[in-house]
Amino acid sequence: MKGRKWFETWLLGIGVLLIVTSGSADVIEQARRVNQLRQDISLLNLVNGLNLSADQRAGLIAILRGEQAERAQFEAQLEAVYAEVEEAFAALREALLGGPNVPPQVQRRAVQAEHRLKELQEQWKERRAVWEERVVALLNENQLLLVAEFAPCLVPPKRRDESPVGQIPAEKERASQAARLLSRIRALPEEVFAARGEELAERGLRWLLKDRGELNPTYREAVLRNIKEVMEEARRLSEVEFELQKEQLVQRLMPLQRSRSASASSPRREKVGRFLLDLRLLPLLEAQQALMTKGEEP
Repeated sequence: MKGRKWFETWLLGIGVLLIVTSGSADVIEQARRVNQLRQDISLLNLVNGLNLSADQRAGLIAILRGEQAERAQFEAQLEAVYAEVEEAFAALREALLGGPNVPPQVQRRAVQAEHRLKELQEQWKERRAVWEERVVALLNENQLLLVAEFAPCLVPPKRRDESPVGQIPAEKERASQAARLLSRIRALPEEVFAARGEELAERGLRWLLKDRGELNPTYREAVLRNIKEVMEEARRLSEVEFELQKEQLVQRLMPLQRSRSASASSPRREKVGRFLLDLRLLPLLEAQQALMTKGEEP
């Protein structure tokens, strides 16, 4: 059904495009503005449905700004390579007009130019995958599922479960448990922590990653090291500092317990990139953030 709706919307867009391309410049510009509004509305429907936390929103904005800067550099390189390809292809075309006996250097230049273009495109594909992974790491499993199932729309369909996507009871409960555990670890006498710290970190590892199955030894060691660092930092803080930083300490632990099955799925990861790395989203998120900041002012 979703596929059919998407196809009908696409067909309607093609029809409008066929009409306006033969119309006046004013009508073409109006159609462009309407299409831009439609895309903005669709992206906002997705973002609002994700119920991003303040940290997630700030993180996504930072990722988009980073990707925007890197994309600008890539496009500058791409422009130069395209100019080279165009010139080499034009020379090859000119030579072929004279018959099949093309000078080897003309052929070689065209092949090399095309190779450089493909190489650059492949480099961007690899960099794009890195940005996609960063967005995936920012979201929880329910949010990733919503993105995977999202279809562009003017009015989003109602979900059976009306609870906000970004607020998963199970995850919130686990975060609360992690905060309580850190409080208990802080309360341990120094000699007890020195004797049992390693054991407590191992138990924390099993609890955080209990749904993961067999772990890569390198990854396991990295997770264990992170747990130890968080435990030790929690113990170093004063009571006031701990209360202020408790949520951040918990967040440093919590992403480790989520399944990364979504990250491993390339089509799902690419859909995250398709919507949440759309640079049209950046000004929308910045505008939302500005409105929220203004609303918090006394």
